[in-house]
Amino acid sequence: MSAKGLQVIDHTVQLTHEWINELVGRLDWTSPHDALRLMRVTMTAVRDHLSHEEVAQFSAQLPLLIRGMF
Repeated sequence: MSAKGLQVIDHTVQLTHEWINELVGRLDWTSPHDALRLMRVTMTAVRDHLSHEEVAQFSAQLPLLIRGMF
């Protein structure tokens, strides 16, 4: 266990922040909340166009928190 809690949870939180910050930087936005909202809407649209097998394969590559949103 890390000082903050379970290491796997700490790691996925860190990765999720990295993904959101990357999106904020690429879009030149200032709001991480807006970037998270965009990510959720985009992933929902992508999910709706994939087969069940493709969804499983794609989601296995996502950080745990983002996979939960997916």
